[in-house]
Amino acid sequence: MTQGKTSAEVVIVGGGIAGCAVAYYLTTLGVKSIVVERESIASAASGFAQGGLYLMSGAGLDGPLFPFATESVRLHHELYPLLKEETGLDTLLGSKSVLAAAFDDVDVGALHARHTWQTERGFTSNWLDEKAVRELEPGIGPEVIGALVTEDTWVLESDVLTKAFMQAAEKHGAEFRIGNVEGLEWDGDRVTGVRLSDGAISCPSVVLALGPWSAHLKEWIGVDVPVQPIKGEILRLRSKTPPVTPHLAWHDSYMVKKPDGLLWTGTTEDEAGFDRDPTESGAQRIMEGAARIFPAIADAVIEVHTACLRPVTPDNTPIVGAVPGKQGVYIATGGGRKGILSGPAIGKSVADIVVHGKTDLPAEPLGLDRFMNG
Repeated sequence: MTQGKTSAEVVIVGGGIAGCAVAYYLTTLGVKSIVVERESIASAASGFAQGGLYLMSGAGLDGPLFPFATESVRLHHELYPLLKEETGLDTLLGSKSVLAAAFDDVDVGALHARHTWQTERGFTSNWLDEKAVRELEPGIGPEVIGALVTEDTWVLESDVLTKAFMQAAEKHGAEFRIGNVEGLEWDGDRVTGVRLSDGAISCPSVVLALGPWSAHLKEWIGVDVPVQPIKGEILRLRSKTPPVTPHLAWHDSYMVKKPDGLLWTGTTEDEAGFDRDPTESGAQRIMEGAARIFPAIADAVIEVHTACLRPVTPDNTPIVGAVPGKQGVYIATGGGRKGILSGPAIGKSVADIVVHGKTDLPAEPLGLDRFMNG
């Protein structure tokens, strides 16, 4: 970590998946950046996310997020061997089938609609009636009346991926610095630097990758950035009788078996401001939901309980690209529950735009201007 450098080609504010991916992809274009982070790499949501690369369901995927995230999955697979060779870090990228359970007729209707949507987009998925579900997963809860099983979905370790991005970037000249950014420096509407509590870094380009703290960016850039922090809690459980199925899902929740044997289950979605503390009520809600789909989980031991803040936009789609009306200022934020999925595409598209003014990725509909034009 370097403390003394006072200038850079690009300064990136934020050491989560978005900021570190931008730093990595900038090095592939010959540009060295400084990443400034208040705490540590992957210290917020990127370090605690479950790591699912789920294109087959979720908020925002019925819009421009889908083609963008599809490209991001391609990049994830391209990156896996490259980052492993560069850094020695293994993100454990692997495929898992997902069993999404229905508890009532409303769920059945929603999952049948999802099945149609998935089939139209080339996914392999199958509807199972109640008997078939219980043959596949004998421990499934008594309320489950059917399920949709989707193949070829992917999971990885999100904290490892974020750190691998940064380590690979550092190998090619990027730098990482702990610091508290207090604002930007300007010459008219052109950015000239980043002001820290202990000094400043002059630069012609700044990438703002502050995750949920993007909500405060109007103080820096004079433009509203509609990002809201949504708190999510996750439990990591040790069970003597885990499910046979590696990934169970219901509504917006999940139970995923990780390579170390722990079951990750969650998640909550709460408007709690910037509070990041795990709560007993959150753990109780998660366990009640998990026991409904897999009753044996009630006897599991909670080994880790985490909470983090996801950066969520009004349309559940990231904000990517240049800030209109400001020269040299770019945004990379708003991944929400798809932040790890879309991280590589966010990083590559922003790096492309910083260096070339455009990107081949389908990022044009993701600009901040979509919230500024009425």
